[in-house]
Amino acid sequence: MMLFPRKMVSQSLRIPSFLAVRGMSLAAGEISPKVEKIVNPSKPDSGDSVRQMSAILRTVSKTRHCEKLRRAGRVPGVLHGKNELGKLSSTMVHVDLKDLNKEMRGLGMCLENTPFELSITDEADGSTSKHMVTARQLTLNPLTESPTNVNWIKFEPGCRMRIPINYINEDACTDLKRGCFLLRVNHFVEVICTDYKTMPKYITIDLSNAKKGTVLSVPHMMFPDRIRPSNRVPQGFVAAVIKNK
Repeated sequence: MMLFPRKMVSQSLRIPSFLAVRGMSLAAGEISPKVEKIVNPSKPDSGDSVRQMSAILRTVSKTRHCEKLRRAGRVPGVLHGKNELGKLSSTMVHVDLKDLNKEMRGLGMCLENTPFELSITDEADGSTSKHMVTARQLTLNPLTESPTNVNWIKFEPGCRMRIPINYINEDACTDLKRGCFLLRVNHFVEVICTDYKTMPKYITIDLSNAKKGTVLSVPHMMFPDRIRPSNRVPQGFVAAVIKNK
């Protein structure tokens, strides 16, 4: 049996390695786009296309019936909003668990501020109605983290929406690189949205000029056109603070 020097073996088995963290990759060699996409996943896009969700009308509201739906892979919920006569109404529906899980994985914190075109089918007569909605009151199983209930709200101009707060240019903040950290106080801010097409995925705060002790609040937020903070946002609203360790 032929023996190789330890030094030769170690060199022959050496493979390119890389260190990757979210938003940054340090590579000894070129990283394939497939690996880069897995390690540093992109954020949800802000395309103009409206996401689709199919639902089926239900007429029974009993707990046992809802449990039966869950065992069959359905998620019960209620559609709230105004009907054709302008009066508030509630419609009981259920959606597919796989479809909802797919949207949850893709959207994350942006699920409740993403517009959906909800198509409701009445199995009794085969009719279908479509509504522009947003998800609300998503309930998860505490053990499996699987959705057990989700409600839907019809979108109306001027409605209030809770938008996640996103921070950019953290690597350009000198104090953050010197050992300070970003203490997040609120993860969402309530805004008034007049058009579902202009509904943002995030409200962005630029950390380029932030320093130790900076309190990030509403004046630091970059609001898109036709989006403004809700009147219910307090004057002392704090999104985050640059703190020293």
